[in-house]
Amino acid sequence: MKKNSGRGSFEGATPSEFNSGYDFGGQWSPSELELARRQARKKKNQRSALIAALSSFLVLGTLVIVIIITSLESSFISTDLFKTRITHLNV
Repeated sequence: MKKNSGRGSFEGATPSEFNSGYDFGGQWSPSELELARRQARKKKNQRSALIAALSSFLVLGTLVIVIIITSLESSFISTDLFKTRITHLNV
């Protein structure tokens, strides 16, 4: 006796045996409503990707500017303090 695993009835069947002649109303094609939904989804996904890219660019750009300004200020302050200390030693 053959063990039934839930898929056993289709094992070894060729495509013509599996389809058994019924085509379920012909070849499937999406409806106009489905095509409109796909188009709307595509536009929404493109808009979301654009917003994500722009916000990432703005955040990273701001971070780079802050790091540059901070490093310039710290180097200016340390250079200024260093010059001040040297002038006091030479007096």
